[in-house]
Amino acid sequence: CVIKGRIFYILKSERTQYIYEVSLDTQETPKLIKQYTSENKISDTIMLLGAGDYLYISIEKTFKDGTNDYIIESYNVEEDRLISEFSYASDGMAVRGSIYTWDLNAFYDENRSFYFISVSDDAYCINRLNLDTKENTEIYAVNLSDDEGSRESYIKLQGIDDKYLYLYEQVDITVEEKAFDYEQKNYLYIINKDGLL
Repeated sequence: CVIKGRIFYILKSERTQYIYEVSLDTQETPKLIKQYTSENKISDTIMLLGAGDYLYISIEKTFKDGTNDYIIESYNVEEDRLISEFSYASDGMAVRGSIYTWDLNAFYDENRSFYFISVSDDAYCINRLNLDTKENTEIYAVNLSDDEGSRESYIKLQGIDDKYLYLYEQVDITVEEKAFDYEQKNYLYIINKDGLL
């Protein structure tokens, strides 16, 4: 992840992950931002994304009892400051179904909003979490009530820009070709940030 001429990256050992930054313009020793150690033998999932002056660190932490916490931390590049933004376990939030992607196919914007996916029995939902208010809003949902396969696996939030979100629903190969009455999708949805198609 590159922000303001600096590259941010992760190095991993068996149970510990280290986030470093270094300048792309000058020779310098990489600087350790933070290290994360997992309780389990399996490493926690960490994703680095940038927006504006911030490096956002999305963490899906798995505990020994099999439960998860979904955490967001940010690093203000200009101020050289690490900020704890959100923890699902302590801050909580209303979300339809369960969190489907906290790292891949998740995005931040310059208004300090985090876009992620949740899935229920009947819907694939795009959520917007405001990091300042810790308020979550479901802004768009794809109806899965007529799903005959694992359709949520074939829908992806592909990206965002300053105005729109791009959601791609590709052909679901788990549905047998003989199911002629099932409508296969191959759509690109362009949705504004208020959820209007």
